[in-house]
Amino acid sequence: MSKKIINVFIGIALLVLVFYFFGFENILQVLSKVNLFYFFIAGGFFLISEVFAALKLKLVSPLKFSKVFFSHLGGMFLSQMTPGRAGYFYTSYSLAKKENTSISGKVGVVSLIMGLMMLSKVFLIILAIIYFSFLFEIPNYLLLSFMMPILIVLLVFFVLYSKKSRNILSKIPILNKFVKYLELMQNAVAEISFKKIIKIMVLDIFGWLFWGFQYYFLINSLGYTIPFVTCLMLQVIFSAILFIPISPNALGLGESGSALVFGLLGFEPMLGVAFLLLLRINMFLFDSPGMIDLKTIPIPKKLF
Repeated sequence: MSKKIINVFIGIALLVLVFYFFGFENILQVLSKVNLFYFFIAGGFFLISEVFAALKLKLVSPLKFSKVFFSHLGGMFLSQMTPGRAGYFYTSYSLAKKENTSISGKVGVVSLIMGLMMLSKVFLIILAIIYFSFLFEIPNYLLLSFMMPILIVLLVFFVLYSKKSRNILSKIPILNKFVKYLELMQNAVAEISFKKIIKIMVLDIFGWLFWGFQYYFLINSLGYTIPFVTCLMLQVIFSAILFIPISPNALGLGESGSALVFGLLGFEPMLGVAFLLLLRINMFLFDSPGMIDLKTIPIPKKLF
């Protein structure tokens, strides 16, 4: 049985357990009351955040913004179906094909952009820990999820900026053939100026603000109100949890984590489950135009 199938089974099993524990009918009842007006407003803000994410790619791509935007949406669409959101690396493949440049180079560039996003999240996570510590005692479960962005940042910067990563790879018989591709990645990253890196991180902050509005209106669509600042901090927590590579987009794990956090905030835990399911639907729906790019530039079989 392949690793992909195992990950899917783990996600489904975790989700079934969540439904069993909190009651499928209870969760469905919360979702049945969704205000579609607020749901689509949330989606609009999510699309704006996607525009800012695509602008980061435009800083390192000569393509027209529309082409970059659809490459980004294609990657985001796939990322929701892969553990650790690895499907986003389709964006590298799509951009390389459109630019007729090195795929390895684009993988390096996109990895750097993701690493910088995680670096921003590390600082935001510190803010979230401080903020939520005034509201409740932060459990070890959440502290462990906060470690994921930190680990990704360390790994990305080690691989992209350290010669030791090539030395280590060259000494592993099965992997030494990839040294030349890693070198292409590092060369592409070396061409990105410090000024562009700062611009990318600034765009990350703007994107985070619009994600906060997405959370705010999705929660309102369920008939509840949470302060906007709390929504911003929730986004930091949940985005960290969804990067845990246990199941596709942390399916099941995200729902249980959301139930825990909403419970700590004084709400019924089933509201947290309903919210995260609604968030998945919202992102899936508004990233679905990325399928246009997937049709134009099909996914190679060995990409993931």
